[in-house]
Amino acid sequence: MPLYRFQVAQGADSSFPADRIVNTLHFDDAGATTDPEQLCQDILDVWQAAWLSAAGREVRVTAYNVGAPPQLPVASVVENEGVFPTTVNNREIALCLSYYNQRSNPRRRGRLFLCPAISKVSAGGARPSTTAMQAALDLGTALAGIGGIDVDWVVYSRTDASHHDVAGVWCDDAWDVVRSRGLRPVTRLEATTGS
Repeated sequence: MPLYRFQVAQGADSSFPADRIVNTLHFDDAGATTDPEQLCQDILDVWQAAWLSAAGREVRVTAYNVGAPPQLPVASVVENEGVFPTTVNNREIALCLSYYNQRSNPRRRGRLFLCPAISKVSAGGARPSTTAMQAALDLGTALAGIGGIDVDWVVYSRTDASHHDVAGVWCDDAWDVVRSRGLRPVTRLEATTGS
C-alpha cells in the first residue's frame, strides 16, 4: 500500500531545471499490486489532455515513495523529451486549482498552480474566464479518476505525516502569482538621475 508523491514538470523556454513548471500530487495505491510507472503515464496523459496546449513540450512525471529521506525516484515517464517552446505570456500568472478533504482544515487542503502560458486557455483579462476555470476543474476531476478503484488522489500533510482522500476541487475567478516561475533576467537597462 504505497503512498506516492508525483512531480509533474513541464518544460518551457529552456532545458534549465529552474525553467520547468512543476506541480506535486500525492496518490495512495491500495491495490494488491502497484505500478508506479503506469500511474506516471496516466497522470501525464490526463495532464496533456486536460490542460496543456496542442504545441508539443517536454512533460516529465516522476514518482517517489513518501517516507524518510532520501527519496529516490521509483518511476518516471517523459514525452516530447528535449522540446522546450518559448512562452509568450507571463509564466508567473497561475490559475489555482484547490482540492480538499475538508475545506475548513488547512492540513486537508492542497493546491495546484496551473500556468495558462503553456495551456489551452488564455490568461487575457483581469479575471480568468469561465472556460479557463472549467478546464482546471476538468483536470481535477480527471486526476480523481486515475488508477481505478484501488488508487486515490490524496491530500498529504507533511506536518501530520497523514493523507486523506480528495473529496472535491474548486477554482475561483482570481489569478494567482507564482514568483518562482519567472524567467531569469538576461539584460538590464539603467539610467542616471543627475545627482
